[in-house]
Amino acid sequence: MNTENKVRRVLKYPPREAHSQLTRLTERELEVVECAVEGLDAFETADQLGITVEWAFTIRRNAAQKLGVTYERLIFLAVCARFYEGENGGEK
Repeated sequence: MNTENKVRRVLKYPPREAHSQLTRLTERELEVVECAVEGLDAFETADQLGITVEWAFTIRRNAAQKLGVTYERLIFLAVCARFYEGENGGEK
């Protein structure tokens, strides 16, 4: 089973849809999610973006709630969207 099929099986929809879901997030929400994808925790995210730790947690929570998913699933969606963009030459 190739990577895309594995992703589809876990997500229940293709990486392209994961990408389109993330377009609903604000620029700041996407920055926070991107930090998490890079492996940064909320403290490191706050430091990198020049925000408080409390604000980093709030943004994470709000982004997940906006999409109706857990924060962990939101990170997974972001990874899948990255996969989709990579497979399509950075096309959005």
